[in-house]
Amino acid sequence: MSIATVQVIRKIVLWLAVAAGIFFFAVSTSHYPVGGTLHEMVEWTGIVLIVACILGRTWASLYIGGRKIDQLVMVGPYSVTRILSVLRDRRRQHADRRWGGRLALHLGAAGGRGFSSAFL
Repeated sequence: MSIATVQVIRKIVLWLAVAAGIFFFAVSTSHYPVGGTLHEMVEWTGIVLIVACILGRTWASLYIGGRKIDQLVMVGPYSVTRILSVLRDRRRQHADRRWGGRLALHLGAAGGRGFSSAFL
């Protein structure tokens, strides 16, 4: 599957999720009374988290500045993502070495079907 096809599918799924979210928020109400302490705490926590995500995404975008295609960025905000990716890959490699190749677990409850470490 080409990257263009993946991007089109990703955008369609995103638009469907946004539409479902808008519908959900349009027809639902809060369990907690408006103006109550818990309601206000949840609301302000959400606002602070949204602002933090926007600032983090902006910082990462400005920091990378189009370099991610030309070079492996090992410092800054993208380095955190890279470290997590490396740790996940090492865990998979360890499982592969320990179980002698691709890990295939056949579960009796799954009717003989299994899954490989690629999905772990």
